Amino acid sequence: MINHNYFYLFISFLLGSAIASFLYAWAMRICQTGETILDPSKCRFCEKKLSPLELIPILSWLIQRGRCYCQKHRLSSGYFISEIVLSSAFVTIGYNYPMLDALFLSFFASALLFFFLTDAMHQVLYLPMMVLNGIVGFFYLSYYQDQSIAISLGGIFLGFAVLYSINFIYLKIKQRQGFGSGDKFLLASIGAWLGPMKVIKLLFLASWLGVIYALFLMYKGRANLLTKLPLGLFLSLATPIIYLT
Repeated sequence: MINHNYFYLFISFLLGSAIASFLYAWAMRICQTGETILDPSKCRFCEKKLSPLELIPILSWLIQRGRCYCQKHRLSSGYFISEIVLSSAFVTIGYNYPMLDALFLSFFASALLFFFLTDAMHQVLYLPMMVLNGIVGFFYLSYYQDQSIAISLGGIFLGFAVLYSINFIYLKIKQRQGFGSGDKFLLASIGAWLGPMKVIKLLFLASWLGVIYALFLMYKGRANLLTKLPLGLFLSLATPIIYLT
């Protein structure tokens, strides 16, 4: 049932942008020592603690023209892009799905953004978040969607087993890892939402996205980066496409 309550969609937009801002800050700090997500936000140049007016998602970045309030440090455009993307996703989900479905799918969208950000910034996938995402996906698909438990469990098992097997064979042949240690857990986590059939489609599409990106790097003369392509980026990007097909 399509939701035409525009106040509800406006709240969805605000919530999505706020969550994206939080997730981006968390992703930035996840590998930093001496700083956690609970520490107050501050300017990376002058160390000044940011005021509430400087922490308004989307608007603060626009008003300050992409710079810290001291005008000496350029803010990452990733904040702005992440806030726009996730808030738009929340509105789209809220418009096309009933409220309870929208809550589950908004969580899924938020998790995918977080995986994308941590893999893009640090080539790290945060295991506790992947486990939580898998649990929520299993509950949503198996109980709320009233699908067979075997579908969600099959997605989890196949997602893990496929990448584990490929990496095991590659390690035996090349004597080095073919995938990051977190990729198999990420695919298993997403598999809880998709089931086994879509897991194969997802891996296929994500691989092609990786190939396209590799060709782009080669075209730009940056082939040296090809040894560090994070699969989590492409899995996160491909998942919404596969989920909707």
